[in-house]
Amino acid sequence: MNLHLNEPKGDNSDTIYQNTETKLTLVLLGNDLIFGYKGNNISGGKRYLYSIIRSLIAEESKKYSPDEFVVIIKPTKESSYKNTVDVLDEMIINNIKKYAMRDITKEEQKFVMMNRKITEP
Repeated sequence: MNLHLNEPKGDNSDTIYQNTETKLTLVLLGNDLIFGYKGNNISGGKRYLYSIIRSLIAEESKKYSPDEFVVIIKPTKESSYKNTVDVLDEMIINNIKKYAMRDITKEEQKFVMMNRKITEP
């Protein structure tokens, strides 16, 4: 199976997604962890184990129409290639129409490092 990733034209920022209420950002960390937050509310984000990411995406995507909901995937240097591919697979499994890979910002990097608690399912 070939995976085709459509990247929007333009810069590498999240500003292309104007409706932040329908945006879920997933920062891929090392050790099978993800830091997820909604909209621009990074302080409301949590660390999750990869084992529950499918249910998180499914739960969030049900709140919005498929044309509105956007997932931003941000791999870090610590994340594995396997975890990145697994999250991309979840976009297909959960029928997410709009998603993009972006670089982690300095603000996100700092915040994620300070918040190490894992949210259990």
